[in-house]
Amino acid sequence: MKLHFKQYFFFLLLTALANTFFAQRNVKIKFGDTENDKKFEEAQMLFNSSSYFESEKLLNEIIQTKFVLNKYHKQDVYELLIKNQLETDNVMGADSTAFQMLRRNPNYELKEENNTEDFNRLIKKFDVHPLFTLGIRSMSVTPYFKTTKTYSVLTDVDYSIPFDKIAGFINYNVWFEFLPITNLSINGEIGSFYLAPHRVLSKNGWTLKYNERMVFLEMPLFIKKYINLGSKNIFAYGTLGMGYLGLASSSATIELKYDKTNIYTGQTSDTTISADGIDMIKMRNISTWEWEAGGGAGIRFKRFALSVDMRYTGGIGSFNNSKTRFNNSSLINDYKYIDNAVRLSKFEFGGVISYTFNTKIRKKK
Repeated sequence: MKLHFKQYFFFLLLTALANTFFAQRNVKIKFGDTENDKKFEEAQMLFNSSSYFESEKLLNEIIQTKFVLNKYHKQDVYELLIKNQLETDNVMGADSTAFQMLRRNPNYELKEENNTEDFNRLIKKFDVHPLFTLGIRSMSVTPYFKTTKTYSVLTDVDYSIPFDKIAGFINYNVWFEFLPITNLSINGEIGSFYLAPHRVLSKNGWTLKYNERMVFLEMPLFIKKYINLGSKNIFAYGTLGMGYLGLASSSATIELKYDKTNIYTGQTSDTTISADGIDMIKMRNISTWEWEAGGGAGIRFKRFALSVDMRYTGGIGSFNNSKTRFNNSSLINDYKYIDNAVRLSKFEFGGVISYTFNTKIRKKK
């Protein structure tokens, strides 16, 4: 199976970000600036010899330097600065420094075994989580059609025949998340997709083929509950919600083949009639609803996150309008075709790449 450009680009982007993450986790702490290296080493020695004020002075000089420190370098500097401030009972200063450290590194992982009880207690007082996140969700979609009510025109034709099963397809949605409280978020998506359902009705000497192209706009809204898997940067989640399903366009092609008998000669011949581009939108419900439930797991690094999930979406109500199914007289009289009441459901398996624009940091009461 050939990959389309969007799929190939999405795969490369995920791979590059994952490699970057794991590479950075193995970087040894080194400032790359000889003067700051020496200052930090001296600050560590001063701290170890209980010269806390002198150590704090050197650390503040490093922070104020024009040399740009990356996340891991800053983390070491801020950690040591907090420890100095705690040793000198500068609680307000330690609070402020902890806030600055967490603001610069929202995914900070506390390693309790490396720190004092006072340090661990201070960091645990802060609740840090993403506030607003935006991303792209790529998923493999398998649609299902369920007939809920059957309508007939000819008594000797089985009109309960459903739409043929449609092969799965790849789709992309814009995804956003708002997380006002820890581990519970409001999520939404917007995207579109098209389906080409197909029905074949037949009896002896009579075959009807119906094809339709339907373009949908989909906007689900759901609640997500997070569970940390031993680390706040590795997580699992469950989702539950509702979605709007709007039909943007719908057109059909129909073909009828039947045996026609000449009343004068008695001879039978094959006859075919067909029509293209039949506007079906007036015979459809423009707006329907769907429920959805699912779950997944993922990993955060810096402001990016990667996750994989699966989701089942169940249609609520038929996309065929029972009040207007008889509106197209040609379909009824010429082709003996009529719609059934049909619900659309989907199974989705996909991945999300996202970026957090805002982080919420608050001190617990």
